[in-house]
Amino acid sequence: MPIAMVFDYFGIRLDGPTAASHSITLGFTIRGGLRGDPRRITVRLRSGVLVYQSTAAP
Repeated sequence: MPIAMVFDYFGIRLDGPTAASHSITLGFTIRGGLRGDPRRITVRLRSGVLVYQSTAAP
C-alpha cells in the first residue's frame, strides 16, 4: 500500500472541533517497497485535517 493510501486510510479528519487550537508535526523516514529507497514523510495536523508531504530523504 503506498504511503499516501496509508494516511488516507487513517482518516483525514481527526477531532476537528478541538484540533483547531492544537498544532502537531511528525516526521517519518519510511523504506520504500522493493527498491528500498527511503522517503521522508512530514505529517501535520492542521485544523483537524491530516496533511502530509512526501519527499526523497537525503
